[in-house]
Amino acid sequence: DYQWRHWRCIFCIFLRTLAPLDTNIEIHLFNQGIIGGRLTTIQMPYSDQIRTFEAGGSILHPANLYFKNWMEKLGKHIEWSEICLSGKFMGRSFDNVDAMVMVMSSHLAKLINNTIKEYLADSGYHDPFSLEFTNAALNCNYGQSVKEIRVFVGFVGLAGSVSGLYSVNGSNKLILVKEERGILKSNLIISVQNCKLEDQRGKFKQITATFVEGTLRAKHWLLSENDILTVVIACNNRQISPVDDYEGSEFSPKTGSNKIWKIFSSKNLTQSCRFTLVKSKMLEGLSKSLSFDCSVSFLAYPEYKEYPADRPKFRIAKNICFVNAVEWLASTAEMSAIGSRNCVNMLLRDFGLIDVNKTTKMEL
Repeated sequence: DYQWRHWRCIFCIFLRTLAPLDTNIEIHLFNQGIIGGRLTTIQMPYSDQIRTFEAGGSILHPANLYFKNWMEKLGKHIEWSEICLSGKFMGRSFDNVDAMVMVMSSHLAKLINNTIKEYLADSGYHDPFSLEFTNAALNCNYGQSVKEIRVFVGFVGLAGSVSGLYSVNGSNKLILVKEERGILKSNLIISVQNCKLEDQRGKFKQITATFVEGTLRAKHWLLSENDILTVVIACNNRQISPVDDYEGSEFSPKTGSNKIWKIFSSKNLTQSCRFTLVKSKMLEGLSKSLSFDCSVSFLAYPEYKEYPADRPKFRIAKNICFVNAVEWLASTAEMSAIGSRNCVNMLLRDFGLIDVNKTTKMEL
């Protein structure tokens, strides 16, 4: 079954804000687990305290204006890169992802079935860029390689390796938690459910985030003891800090050398697997005395190597839509926002609540 998905709350946000003000919409939200989906957090002891860490969805891209607007509305603190965004909302909706891509870029639509490796080779990029940098970025973001990832999702994965990425102080899920309190009020009834569609093609890939407490071996990374390793792009072994330190006064304790590290794997790291990892020196960049504190598993992303020619569609039937279809184009929180907006447009058109011939918004 699909893991908890953050799109349900995003869908409700759009439905509440885009419907005409005189329309009384009652929203029923059915969700397995906690609101937030891959933006979930975990709690674990660290530095003699119970601290909160992000298990997934820990970065957002500055080019997505939806999240920027929500951040400003909720007064959440972030540091923004200077960027100018504009676009037109035409009130349109798309029954499938292929039609959506065609509007974005007719050139890109022709490449949607090609792998990113094929595209880079045809565009004159040499193997070192493809097999080293690009492969590392996609392995970090999707746990899949350039030989499996398709062009569009490959571009999205590369976007996740640029500078200027940001996160919300207190965790990214606070955007959804804050908005959720304002949208679930009540005679148009909309039901938002988490259900597996048996006839929808394609499989989702499991990703497990395991939290490890240990000491960095500075010499292994050719660093001094005073240096701080922020990222190893091959596996994104970035030192992570608790997200419950809202003031930002002391993100990393000054005493003690152990830090918290997040390891992504395709399988749950059982006790025997953990021993093997340490024994085989796959984690030799960390100290021998590792503490595996907890893990969280998600059906995180589609398996793009098994890309179905007949991709899942947004439109299932009149008044029924499938937001997760957008994940076969690319799977991110930002893409979930785009897919949710599309499905809300679709439903509002079905109910005659939106004028498709009128441009009313300037946003992406």
